[in-house]
Amino acid sequence: MFISAGEASGDVMGAYIMEALQNSKENIQFAGVGGARMRSQDLKALAHAESLSAAGIVEAIPRIPAAVRTFIRCTRYLSEKRPERVILIDFPEMNMRILRRSVFHGISTFYVSPPQVWAWREKRLKHLRLARALLCILPFEKDYYTSGGAAAFYVGHPAVGRMEREEIDNISKDPRPSLAILPGSRLSEISAHMKILFPLVKLLRESYELKELSIIVAVAPAIQEYFESHFGQRIRELGLQVEYDGMKALKRAWWAVVASGTASLEASLVRTPSVIIYRISPISYAVGRKMIRVNYVGLPNILLGRKILPELLQNNANPQFIFEHLKHFMKYGQDAPPDVEEGFSIIRDMLGNRRFSSQVAEIILNAAP
Repeated sequence: MFISAGEASGDVMGAYIMEALQNSKENIQFAGVGGARMRSQDLKALAHAESLSAAGIVEAIPRIPAAVRTFIRCTRYLSEKRPERVILIDFPEMNMRILRRSVFHGISTFYVSPPQVWAWREKRLKHLRLARALLCILPFEKDYYTSGGAAAFYVGHPAVGRMEREEIDNISKDPRPSLAILPGSRLSEISAHMKILFPLVKLLRESYELKELSIIVAVAPAIQEYFESHFGQRIRELGLQVEYDGMKALKRAWWAVVASGTASLEASLVRTPSVIIYRISPISYAVGRKMIRVNYVGLPNILLGRKILPELLQNNANPQFIFEHLKHFMKYGQDAPPDVEEGFSIIRDMLGNRRFSSQVAEIILNAAP
């Protein structure tokens, strides 16, 4: 089978899917694009995902040559090897092109976490219809894609798949006040966000009530070397903890600051009130704002259709504004504000108890060639 994922979250999904497929059927071999977790599941890597991912139009420009080489390598593999199945995970800039090539070669192609065309770039839907099935991780997506003429299934969210329902309902927080900081999964995101998060830490340290606050910075293990080389010294100077498992950090924390993306939904699942932030280049932001068709950027707010978690974008994502929102959450101690807790409960019920990886594996294996 060919499998392709280009983001840290996609790498996690890909590893779960590969494991589930291998547990369901012997002698499955995988080739494609993935990160460290997928490579640990014996992926024959045609390219490493870490060299491809970027946020925003401007930020992606330096990675274009590597992306072109990867695309050529992948299409050559599809043409020569004709794998039994193609599994694409998120990463539309690359995977939408691979989708068209794999369908051209008559290969059954499954798109896991397809592009969020309900939010922007709706024209992509006509190409998504080519997929054998779209395997959606948000509950409302199935009906949206089906109404657009695509074959779609809701398979549950991978964040839920990592946890038993009982575990979600019985999270054990740190005994002392703690804050988790998740600056993102792409190198460009981390670089932009750490510039404002270090001054935030200084603000928190200077607050009389927060001198004993424990602060955990969490990034994906695939970028551990980059993170240590660029930020390790400053992290140690400030006495911050580093965690290479975002969900683990969120389970411990009383509050969090998270880059917009999967982390905001994971924080909601473990009942951690969060301030959602995001900064990209002004050009990328200006282009994106004209194309986006939703009112919110944070997944919890999108799912609920109302804002329960603050969203601070671009210049509003600054230390002082983040600090003010955190102080509101801190009034409630370990508990979330009542309206936020109500939203968290609704989200947990919306996502349900589906086993993400086993659902995906079952659909892929049971589909006729």
